[in-house]
Amino acid sequence: MNVSSGSGGRAGSQDFELNIAPIIDCITVLIAFIMISTSFISIGLLDAGAPAIGTETGDSIPLVNVELEVLEGNRYLIKLSGQVTSESRISANTDGKWNTEELVSKLNQIKTQWKNVDSITISAEDGVPYKDIIVAMDSSRRVLPAVVLGGF
Repeated sequence: MNVSSGSGGRAGSQDFELNIAPIIDCITVLIAFIMISTSFISIGLLDAGAPAIGTETGDSIPLVNVELEVLEGNRYLIKLSGQVTSESRISANTDGKWNTEELVSKLNQIKTQWKNVDSITISAEDGVPYKDIIVAMDSSRRVLPAVVLGGF
């Protein structure tokens, strides 16, 4: 579109080019910066579950925190902290598989002793496969409905 004065000159011309190359350059640099900076973010705890159906959340703070470490060699380590501090190790079955029955049994003992405990924090060693962490989560959720992943 060319709007000019009556003499045919370009004195009143309104033609212009919008140079968006610098804007695109800035946006590209910002996107790259955001992508690079997110790689330095570390998640300490991750809520890995919804409350089980039919469970009521109590307002009381539990006197004991329960942590489960999934170790290499198909072993578990249950740590209690708070009012009581203790550790309990669970070895693999005789066939070398995860001993989830003993894990559920130990968690039931903790639940009967400490009625208001309803959550567990699960962490794993670096060499433990993800599917084995899921097995520990599912087994723990049978007794303690709130599962939180930590230490990753």
